[in-house]
Amino acid sequence: KKIDPSAPFVPTKTYPLDSAVYAPPNATVSSLIAFAYNVLENQVVGGPDWIRWDHFEIDARSAGKSSADEKRLMVQSLLEERFGLVVHEEERRMESGSLVMARDDGRPGPGLTQCDDLSAPAAPVVWPRGGRLSARRCAPMSAVADVAARILALPVIDKTGLTGLWNHLLTYADPRPLP
Repeated sequence: KKIDPSAPFVPTKTYPLDSAVYAPPNATVSSLIAFAYNVLENQVVGGPDWIRWDHFEIDARSAGKSSADEKRLMVQSLLEERFGLVVHEEERRMESGSLVMARDDGRPGPGLTQCDDLSAPAAPVVWPRGGRLSARRCAPMSAVADVAARILALPVIDKTGLTGLWNHLLTYADPRPLP
């Protein structure tokens, strides 16, 4: 259902991606397309302006737990049925970024430590007005690259070569406020 833009924002409960529920808060059609086709939102090209500005409440439930890939297929069907979405996929040259090790010796710096205790409480995610992001504990570097991609609004490729899970502090120079 479409969200009335004059209504006060009410935070919704979030669910793990592998749960039986898919209920993204305050979703735009472009964010749904990005999720459904596993791309960044800035890679969604075309369509009318309202797909980026109008917000919708989605509450989809499956009979049991479903994987992220299963949810992507369900959202693709929803977009086709409810919005008449027709997708044309093509490759385009785009600016991109790389997540690399900053030190010449290849060792991680003080803002990056390997997880050794998976039971440790998660660090809060802090989204300040640019400059520094403290994110959750024990995430793979691919998740760090995904966060960087959202900050930079362009694809970011993990070239660190680091495997496993990492506690991390992501620092960046862009002073723009984050969404």
